[in-house]
Amino acid sequence: MAPLRAHELPYEVVIYLMVDAARVQVLARVPMPLLNDARLPLRGGYLDLPASDVPLRAVAADVARNLDLMDNGRPLPAPSSLAWAVTRRPDAAFDSYEAAVARFKSPPLPADTPVDPNLAAVDVRLEYVLAAAAGVTPDLKVGPTSGSRLSVRVNGFRAKTRTVQMLVHYAGGATPRTFIMTGTPRRVDLEPGWPSVAPIFAQLGMERLALGIEHLLFILCLAIPRRGLRDSLVVLAAFAGGYLVALTAASWLPGPPAPSTMAIVQALVAGALVVAALQNITASRLAWVGVAAAAFGLFDGLSFGAAYRLGLPLAGAHTLLSFLSFAGPVLVASLWLLILIRPLVGLLYRSRIPERWALICLSAIPIHTGLHGIMALSGS
Repeated sequence: MAPLRAHELPYEVVIYLMVDAARVQVLARVPMPLLNDARLPLRGGYLDLPASDVPLRAVAADVARNLDLMDNGRPLPAPSSLAWAVTRRPDAAFDSYEAAVARFKSPPLPADTPVDPNLAAVDVRLEYVLAAAAGVTPDLKVGPTSGSRLSVRVNGFRAKTRTVQMLVHYAGGATPRTFIMTGTPRRVDLEPGWPSVAPIFAQLGMERLALGIEHLLFILCLAIPRRGLRDSLVVLAAFAGGYLVALTAASWLPGPPAPSTMAIVQALVAGALVVAALQNITASRLAWVGVAAAAFGLFDGLSFGAAYRLGLPLAGAHTLLSFLSFAGPVLVASLWLLILIRPLVGLLYRSRIPERWALICLSAIPIHTGLHGIMALSGS
């Protein structure tokens, strides 16, 4: 098995799900290297197009099985129509739904066309009758049948040497949404109810908190100085205000953040952490501590906002609930950690270690981490 090199991009499976009152149309583009199990016939290292018709029909059926569309928890019947086509190399045909539809109106490749299986893709069109699965008579409205809740399984495609990323473009609810999914296969509810949205985003927020070492060290910074609980809560409130403002702004930005942008944001978070820790050593006035906490909250909120934006399509129509479920547990956990850490730091101050030395040594931990974060940007 060859190691995965840094310059190798993930394989990308693109799916369009168009839903009206009675039917679900699926347009899918699957890179051919993900179809090794299909054993497509080759001749001289190229795809043998004349002998590929039956295997490609099996590929189209396998795409339907991988997506495993369900309505109200019940699998949809087999597709009422099924079509497939081979694309020689990546092109713009799946950059939009309209272009993907037009792609299936193009004539098939000539039988003698050389098709490299390492570059080619298989395009599949599936059509399902939704009303039969829901058990209601279709009407003339646009959108899913009343009472219908569609779900799809994503990331059913595997590759040995690269990750697989699925882009699922869904048009069926009030607003079109795009799901960007990697990792293990999972089922996604395309029209989730509010009871399922809250735990999804609470878990997403807590997972991001567990990975946010700068966030956790900032809470330590707030607990280090000998100040009253009321003053500590005032500083935490300043942080929470900046965090919520930035998280709100980040949730409105279109598309996933660029890696270069995220690197800058992380460097700003690290820099703000260093400033917050230095204020402990210099014994700054509480007003300046609050300003630094608000600045850290702004940068930290942008960092958390990137994770929230990636998960936002999972909220369906429940955007406000998803925001509260994501931000609420993070802020409550931050408050709980502050209250928990304060007495632990107090035990150190009651030891034989001089108080000034204890304060400097504790503050050195976030300073060290923050400086590493800043240097990581300069070295990239």
